[in-house]
Amino acid sequence: ELPEELLAHLAEPGSYEHTPLEVRRQIWPLRSDLFREEVHPLLLQCAGDSTAVVAANDVLRQTPVGRQAPRQRRRACASLGELTKIIGGSKRFYATVCSYLRELFSQTGDPIFCALRAAVAMAEHDEEPGPEGHVSQWDECHRFAWALDAAISADGIAPRVLLELAPFMPAGPLAPRSDPGVTDMAMVARDPQAVHVLCAAALRRLADICRGKADADSPPAEVPPTE
Repeated sequence: ELPEELLAHLAEPGSYEHTPLEVRRQIWPLRSDLFREEVHPLLLQCAGDSTAVVAANDVLRQTPVGRQAPRQRRRACASLGELTKIIGGSKRFYATVCSYLRELFSQTGDPIFCALRAAVAMAEHDEEPGPEGHVSQWDECHRFAWALDAAISADGIAPRVLLELAPFMPAGPLAPRSDPGVTDMAMVARDPQAVHVLCAAALRRLADICRGKADADSPPAEVPPTE
């Protein structure tokens, strides 16, 4: 690690622009303003990136043609890949990026930032654990995001995935009880892909119930008399 005096010098205009990512990662804990300047435009780029937009909305289309699995879409999104490199397995940087996404969603109400909140969690999930451990150790919404990601991949909620989601419901033992966990989980659930899968599963269940009731209410078939 470089000494703070040198990092302070490298953070100055004219020097900072030429420092490699490894050095910038040492500067950012001392200069949070520079981290924001680096990350905030990238988040807006992620939101405007056509790949990210397709990732958030393609499941809402009438045809599944051209659909990719969530992991494939994450890998295809260059701006998300750059953001993952910046986070670099750092719990502190990850938490700060998530706070920026909460802020952007609060300001705009645009669900694309909810999709990005889920995508950031799962992009970090796809990475090998670093010195600070795996994202599942930092993010209390990780398992919820993982279960929804599995449901999106399968375009439905399998019984095993339902068992993973159930503990995060309001009365469940894993449900966040305070912010930012509550807000983060609400954002993950507001991802348009997740909304589509959850609503489709609910409608299918209601249809099954209605069919069962219709079968129960229908008169029994007449048995022809025996000769």
